[in-house]
Amino acid sequence: MVSWRALSKRLRLLLFVAISAVVICLALSSLHSGAPWADDSGAVPLQQQRQRGRRPAVEDEEPRHRARDGGGGVGSRGASSIEGQAPLPLDGAEEERGRYPIGAFGATGAPQVGSLLIEGLVPPDVHYLWCGSRWFEFKHYLGLMSVLRAISPDKIYFHFEQKIETDEVYYNQWLDDLKYDYPWIEMKQMDSQVVRYCATQDYDERVQVIVRLLNDDGGMFVGQNTWMLNFPARRRLVDLDFGLERYTTEGYIVMRRGLLSDESTSYRQLLQNTRRSDRYLRSTCAKIHHIYRRGDLDNVSTCAILSGHLYERFYPIDIWELEDPFGRLVRRIFYGTEEVRRPVPTYRELVPNIGHMIWIGGGAMDYLFYLSLLSMLFVAKVDAVYLHGDAEPAGDYWKEIKTMEQTKDRVRFIMRIPPHQIYQGDVQPFYRALMSDLIRVDLMIKYGGIYTDTDAIWVKPLTAEDRGYEAVASFDWVDWSWPFPDSVNFGISYGKRNAPFWRIFRDSMRVLHNDVHGFSGVMMPYKLLEKYPHLLRIDRRLQVICYHSKCHPIYAPDYHNMSKDHTNTNSIPNWRQDVNAFHWTHPNPTEYTNRSTLLAADGMFAEIGRNVLRAANLL
Repeated sequence: MVSWRALSKRLRLLLFVAISAVVICLALSSLHSGAPWADDSGAVPLQQQRQRGRRPAVEDEEPRHRARDGGGGVGSRGASSIEGQAPLPLDGAEEERGRYPIGAFGATGAPQVGSLLIEGLVPPDVHYLWCGSRWFEFKHYLGLMSVLRAISPDKIYFHFEQKIETDEVYYNQWLDDLKYDYPWIEMKQMDSQVVRYCATQDYDERVQVIVRLLNDDGGMFVGQNTWMLNFPARRRLVDLDFGLERYTTEGYIVMRRGLLSDESTSYRQLLQNTRRSDRYLRSTCAKIHHIYRRGDLDNVSTCAILSGHLYERFYPIDIWELEDPFGRLVRRIFYGTEEVRRPVPTYRELVPNIGHMIWIGGGAMDYLFYLSLLSMLFVAKVDAVYLHGDAEPAGDYWKEIKTMEQTKDRVRFIMRIPPHQIYQGDVQPFYRALMSDLIRVDLMIKYGGIYTDTDAIWVKPLTAEDRGYEAVASFDWVDWSWPFPDSVNFGISYGKRNAPFWRIFRDSMRVLHNDVHGFSGVMMPYKLLEKYPHLLRIDRRLQVICYHSKCHPIYAPDYHNMSKDHTNTNSIPNWRQDVNAFHWTHPNPTEYTNRSTLLAADGMFAEIGRNVLRAANLL
């Protein structure tokens, strides 16, 4: 017979086991049914923040922001932040490949192959729906890049209603770049069923079009203003994960094929299963505004929706040096690293101390050309100047250069027939500026050195620190290429032989766009700078460009404003120290008509010219 004491002991043991089982079940249930857009990192959704008494981020709250710096540094338009989860995988080492590549797609530090190849996953085929005939801009590019980094899709189906337009000067080439670099983007004209997505603004109808599209083969839909940030493969081990924002089609949907039993089945019927099956989920993307709440990019959301007027249009220049969570997030998506990318000088080998000039078409050397060449020798203090062209200059000034004791052994004419084709693309015979652009980049690849246009004068030499950089140029002041935020002027430039930027620059000339003046020489280099800010140093004090005798230093605030120049802003208080060179693009100053006009003139331009003559012992 069992004693009461023994029975009590057994009852206590059974009670302990039962309580332990309940606790374990509750814990597992909590892990399984946690926040729809929070995973193992422990992020708490907005609804639970409210329940726990924490103040959630408000969707329409005005985020902190900074204005773009008009001086030497690069600032930003506004930005904000994300609450959320595990770190976005970073890209691996860069390779110079593809069109204008920014590195391999995929991620280092990403999950092991075994965690990607899981039986039963919804296929990683991503669908985009694009309505109208609009520009595909940088923010849209970031959306697709985020998908490539976070999901590593097998395919991206880009369904478009109409032909995707670009601007007249070909700035918005973002989609073309992706199509060139990523092999599995399929462009699909919308059929009569899918085009209904664009024909209506009704939310239910739009969502129904999406789920019917996904029902055929399974896959994902991602909204055009949605960035996928942390989306491990296991999140596709579902039948449906509905992550669309209410009232818009921003966010995402993951859906297994064949869920719609017939044409009459609506997406709302599928959502009813989320209450009774763990293979049907409802998820929520964060808003970009939430980043500033946390600022920790190691705990970002599964996805983020870009909304608000501050993000209607922005550019890479806005995030180059933006040291806040939004800047770091965009750099992580765009460049594969949060780090600010800057050119770094190296001093084992300096830029060769030789000068290059280009002279196409022959003709007489004018007095500004004469002063320009002398300034390279005696102000910039290069060892020698190589003049490349198809005919030597004519006239007395060239004869003087060839015979003067201080110049005759330091100036050499190098015969160079102008190019009429590059990469089988024709160069129009009248387009001498483009010919000069092509020759200049080839000179930098073959020899390196310091390049000067024939209408520019040096007033201060480069330092040894300057010559440690691999490629250096400056922005142009004129705002003639919108929507390009800026353009790059190589009228004064220098670099090391065969530096990576020069090769990428040359390869970009596979497409010339002869119909846009200056595209290959000043606009396209800016596109390259956006993707490779660490390969080209922009020195805002390398040169000041003058137009109709009014100079516009690009280190000055609002330098694109044509009404502001050195005559009414005092932006060049000390021409000897403020910049390295002056560049008169049109026309030549009257002070430089000849020696007599120079010596008789007053003012800054006259002082600059006489400074060259004194340095050459000619005054």
